Amino acid sequence: MPTNMYKLTTLIVTLLLVACAKDDKAGTQYAAMNGIQTVKKSEDCDKETNNICNQGLSFVKIGDSLAGLDFKNANIKSVKDTVLSTEDYSAFGKIVTLNEGTITIESTPVEKGESNNDLIHAHVGAIRIQSTLFSTAENIKVGSTFAELKSLYPDSLMVVEPGNGAGEIEIKVPKVTRINYTLQQKTDANATLGGEIYEVSAIASDAKVSAIMIMQ
Repeated sequence: MPTNMYKLTTLIVTLLLVACAKDDKAGTQYAAMNGIQTVKKSEDCDKETNNICNQGLSFVKIGDSLAGLDFKNANIKSVKDTVLSTEDYSAFGKIVTLNEGTITIESTPVEKGESNNDLIHAHVGAIRIQSTLFSTAENIKVGSTFAELKSLYPDSLMVVEPGNGAGEIEIKVPKVTRINYTLQQKTDANATLGGEIYEVSAIASDAKVSAIMIMQ
């Protein structure tokens, strides 16, 4: 084989090996990160009463019958039934008051007037946690900072949406988990409510998690 041809072949093989190594490394990092979220199955979540898991909490999980929930947690002070309603949709809910903070459990919304629009047929579609008593496998909880959250996920996996209030941000990581995060950061007092659109790079490192939502 001519010398120049040999050098060219060697260079191509070397570049391919480097590219494969980079892909393997990225895949391994993603798999490791993804494994953190998915390793805790429903039965594992039950072992620790204050775990936030991909399926829900120890006493309520996505898909459970809302009417059949059995609230067993030493931190629960009271449970109140509620109905959440918009012009076209309605959902049943339960507001769980804890020793610190609250948890709001919502059924999957249905169109008003549907025959199965009653508590017996309602199933849990969302769980909103506003309490420091519960945390994820990575120890993210209400009060954690965006810097802590950002250390877990690369920017490319995070979907950022404006929240309902000034300075409020919704962060989802749909390729990894159904656990979503609401963050609150300081903003101009005259800012338009819900009008902000954020890039990951624009979110302050000290923005605080104000709620954690598990959604169907």
